[in-house]
Parts: sequence; structure tokens; C-alpha cells
Amino acid sequence: MRGMTKTATREEILSVIEDARRYADRLFEQTNDAGRTGRDLSPVGSTIAMLGEHARRGLRALRILADHRMDDQSAPVARGLVDAAIAVEYIRRPTVRAIRKNREVALTVEKKLELFWSYKAIAEQRSREHDEKDRPKSAGYLGAVALRVELGLMKQGGEPSSYWAGVNPRRMYLELKAALAVEGRPDAMDSSRRLFGELSFYAHPNPNDFAFFIIEQRPDGGASLLLRDNHENSAVYGAGVSAALLTLGRWAEQLGEDPNQTVGPLAIRLHGEE
Repeated sequence: MRGMTKTATREEILSVIEDARRYADRLFEQTNDAGRTGRDLSPVGSTIAMLGEHARRGLRALRILADHRMDDQSAPVARGLVDAAIAVEYIRRPTVRAIRKNREVALTVEKKLELFWSYKAIAEQRSREHDEKDRPKSAGYLGAVALRVELGLMKQGGEPSSYWAGVNPRRMYLELKAALAVEGRPDAMDSSRRLFGELSFYAHPNPNDFAFFIIEQRPDGGASLLLRDNHENSAVYGAGVSAALLTLGRWAEQLGEDPNQTVGPLAIRLHGEE
């Protein structure tokens, strides 16, 4: 995978993961301390904190897998971290979605939060219908569907998307990119979009022969194709922690911290000065 980190060695990447994990632990404690003292986060803040906790756990998982040289198996974890980073940026910024020819839908932050949290009822309904085909639709499910119909994200009588936003992470990124262009802001998510695609190659059963086979020369001059016991590709960890740092930075902002002072130095260690 090209360009996931510029100069960092495996040891440097794992060091950043460890320090990022410790920082995430501190954000975890700060969030809970705020809740215990009645200083609850905003709806956006609570959503970002939940995705931040996803990143914290993901960093722990990456570190454990690295110890066992299970680099290819860390790719689904890293891809999940990239997915979360895209979701965090998507939720916190209004975007416009083109849904049909000559029709666009403006999605505010408030509507995105409704889409995000109402999707739980859709997922639960689908899970229960696997065991009970004629199960009545729950009020939560009907409300979630009505919201999507009202917004124009699905047709009356249709099936809800398998994605909470109604589109996959790539489409979410494209919406973000268009919104950033209108605002004249740089596209900080381009690397995350690309990393998601490249990590997907590892995460699915694709022809990853370089990860699972080695060629061994035989005494007779021939070559044998043998299964390898493990596979090292430190770029997978670089991709995961890069995405996690984006999420942790947004989580820190919700707690009144300046991510440039905390997450920023970790990113410099990983990528070098921009």
C-alpha cells in the first residue's frame, strides 16, 4: 500500500499507536468524568465520543495483532478506523446529496444525527425478521423509514439502505469533498478514502498471494510455492493509526482541547512535517 506513511519504521508506527492509545484512554476518562458531573456532551459530541471509543478499541486491537505479526488480519480493524474517521467528518458537516437527476437533498447536521441513531431500529428489525419472518414492524423502524422517505433518501414502500447514511463510505466521502470545495477548504479526507479502498483488498478474500505464499528454491533448481505462517506489512498499522488520529482529534475538540497540541505531534511523528 503506497503512501500510508512517509518515513516511519515499524517500531515508530507501533510507538505512535501506543501513545495514541494512551491519549484515547485519557479522552475516555475525561468523557466519563464530564458525564458524572452533569457536563454532558452535545448530541454531536456524544456521537463523536462513541466513534472515538471505537477508535480507542481499534488501536488496542492493532497493537495486539502487531505482536503476533498478523498484519493482514489487522486490515479489517484498520479499515474500520478509516470508516469511523469518514463518519465523524460526515456527521459534523452539512452536505448536499444528489439522489436523482436534477434533484438534490440538503442534509443538515441535525438530520444526519437522526439518520445515524434511528438506523439502530432498522438493524434490529432486520435481525429479528431472520427468526420471525412475519414479525410486525416496530415503531422505531417505521419512524426511521418515514424519516428516510421524508428526506427523499428512499422511496415509499422501498427497503432501507444497509448503510445508516443511505450510502457507503465512498459516497459519504464524495459528499464531503463537494461540501469542502464549496467552502474553499482543503480535502483532508482524500487519503482516508484511498486507504479504505486499499485496506478492503486485505479485508476481503482477494488474491493476496504475497500475504499467504512464499517461493522457496529447491536443491534441484526448481521452486516450490509454500504457505507462509505470517505476513508483515507495517503500512496497514500506519493507515489505521492515521485514521484514528483524525477521530481522536475531533473527540478532543468536543472536550475543549486543541488537537494541534495533542494529536498533532503524534501525526508529525508518523508522517513527518508537511
